[in-house]
Amino acid sequence: MGLHRPEVIAQKVDAIPGLCGEGRERRQRNYERVWLGIFIADKSFGIATGRPICVSWRELMPDVGDWWRKKWAAPYDRLLCGIAEMRLIVVSVSDTFLCDFWNKLN
Repeated sequence: MGLHRPEVIAQKVDAIPGLCGEGRERRQRNYERVWLGIFIADKSFGIATGRPICVSWRELMPDVGDWWRKKWAAPYDRLLCGIAEMRLIVVSVSDTFLCDFWNKLN
């Protein structure tokens, strides 16, 4: 879908006829919100089931910690950003732990 790339989101929003101004900005924000939800769900299922993740953490927006402060934020956007950051921490800690464990075995 390409929702992790700003240019793809812009193309999708531009393809909606008659959308401009506030409506355009809100639609773009909703696409970004959907992407955060997909990222969180993928990481959550991966952590809970131990299956490999499908969405790379590199595909997350670089400013995820401050994304909720932007214009047109919904009341729960701060929570989405917090959960996304926590998933990144869990993944990085588990990767570090597994690498250390593997190195000790070898």
